[in-house]
Amino acid sequence: MAAWGYPIMADVVKVRINSSVMEDGKWPYVIDARCSHGGTTYNFTSNVIWFDPTPYLKNKIQVFVDQRNYKKYYVDIDFLNDKGST
Repeated sequence: MAAWGYPIMADVVKVRINSSVMEDGKWPYVIDARCSHGGTTYNFTSNVIWFDPTPYLKNKIQVFVDQRNYKKYYVDIDFLNDKGST
């Protein structure tokens, strides 16, 4: 997915398994992130990742948001494209 919106940096909160989706007997991972803006805390969840991204993460991750509605967002995981294995 191409990135869109206004880029912000969010704190990586955790990497977790998304047990609501299964493919070939495996569950994917997602990255949960959080940031505060204007006195409000926003939580973001990435698209699914088919390997554990933990070794490739730093403390912050880029998120693209709609400046009028932070509930419309895209967590940028494109840097993982050449990492891990499926």
